[in-house]
Amino acid sequence: QTRSPQQKQTQLMDATPLLQQPLPVSSSPPPPRNPIVYLTLVSLFIDYFLLTSCIPIIPLTLSDTPASLIFLLFASKSLVQVVANPLAGKAVDSGSPRCILQASLVALTLSTLGFAYGVNTRSFPVLLSSRAFQGLASAGIMTSGMASISLSTPSSSRGSALSTAMVGIAAGVLTGPPVAGAVAEGVGGEAVYVGLAAMGAATAGAVGAVAWRWPGAFEPVDE
Repeated sequence: QTRSPQQKQTQLMDATPLLQQPLPVSSSPPPPRNPIVYLTLVSLFIDYFLLTSCIPIIPLTLSDTPASLIFLLFASKSLVQVVANPLAGKAVDSGSPRCILQASLVALTLSTLGFAYGVNTRSFPVLLSSRAFQGLASAGIMTSGMASISLSTPSSSRGSALSTAMVGIAAGVLTGPPVAGAVAEGVGGEAVYVGLAAMGAATAGAVGAVAWRWPGAFEPVDE
């Protein structure tokens, strides 16, 4: 059946709204926010467990070292961190918090391995340098971890996310001395630091895995 030009024009006009409708876009699920919180929690736990594990181990390892040098060893981490914290903040502002968090975890792992070697050889210079290097790693972990959570968490739940991550500090301080003391007494002081180094390396790898699986996980969230 032949249609007239007027009928064809009417059919095209009826189909025009359908052609103008936007095509459906497949939306992928948003990246999870919780992994960043818990990765920061674990990072802080390792850092503060390492900080307090020295309490039962170092005095026994360096029993012949003068008390003034033991004090210097314990204070070296904080002395370095006082200087490193502002520098870490500037680095986070001008760079990637995720990269700084991952690099700081690698530095913490190296510091922990230094502790293991220093305890095994009873070397004060190795332990002192490892403790000071931990201050540099701590500055990066604290600053980049908190910045990553603040950027990637909506303001309505930011306080809860930050307070959850801070649990890692309390847990590390609480469990560091008794667990390290028990392990050192049963297996040896270096075993404590080898285990912590393995945890630090695994956490650094997990940060990279989250960034690879969800590239936008560390990006600012849309409010």
